[in-house]
Amino acid sequence: MADITRTWTRGLVEIEGNEIVLYAKNAKPYSLFEDPEQHERLLMDLAGLRNLGAIVGGRILNSHIKNQPLAEEFARWHGLLWHQMGGDDSRETWQSWLVAGYKLSRTIGLYMKLKEAIDMESTESLRSFLRATRDTRNASGRIPDGDRDILEHVSGEIATLVSKGLEGCSPTIIAASSLERGNGKKEGPAGDFRSSIDPSNLVAVAYYELVAQIESKAWFKQCIGCGELFRMKPGFHRDRAYCEDACYERTRKSEERAKKREQARTRRASTVQ
Repeated sequence: MADITRTWTRGLVEIEGNEIVLYAKNAKPYSLFEDPEQHERLLMDLAGLRNLGAIVGGRILNSHIKNQPLAEEFARWHGLLWHQMGGDDSRETWQSWLVAGYKLSRTIGLYMKLKEAIDMESTESLRSFLRATRDTRNASGRIPDGDRDILEHVSGEIATLVSKGLEGCSPTIIAASSLERGNGKKEGPAGDFRSSIDPSNLVAVAYYELVAQIESKAWFKQCIGCGELFRMKPGFHRDRAYCEDACYERTRKSEERAKKREQARTRRASTVQ
């Protein structure tokens, strides 16, 4: 249980050149810890910011933001990454959002492939993931040969990446009697305490949530429909391939339309001949 009084700000943003601007008049405060599902959504949404552009060799290839609505939707739900907002307008670059999203998604990807390798008793997919990252020059170093060596190597790398992401997150302890729920009821009696965090940015909050997911041995997958990462919730079958049923339906209908267009082109070509 975390400090439900910790607040951040969110609202409508505008893209001005390479900056994402949250004007003070549009900013609205919200509790970072009031909604238990807020952190999980933040984790997935922040990882999704990798789609703002492309990174190769540590360099951003696109000169303009891609998928602007993605950044606008993120700010509407969560706000800026590093600015809590005071009385002034706040600005952050979309490039910094892209880099943060890429780093988080790569960390989740490593964890996904590690879990899969351990579960399937095969490191083939894990090695392919590491080679693909190295081929785009976004990682370097030798990939260990032995299965045990590569599993231990990746485990250590994940721990390092997550620890770095948590740098803006100070641990605290809170007296439960100092916290109140929405109905005014105390969170707990005197002598009862809650561990918490005092984050300086949303990146740290997202990594804090990732720690909780890793400790619970959660499974993540990449949706074959929209390509987004999603957590396998209780009740999901291990072979689930879509993030949600609606995504499956959209993909199925899109494939049907594409199939009909191809059939129409084939008929037209046959008629011409």
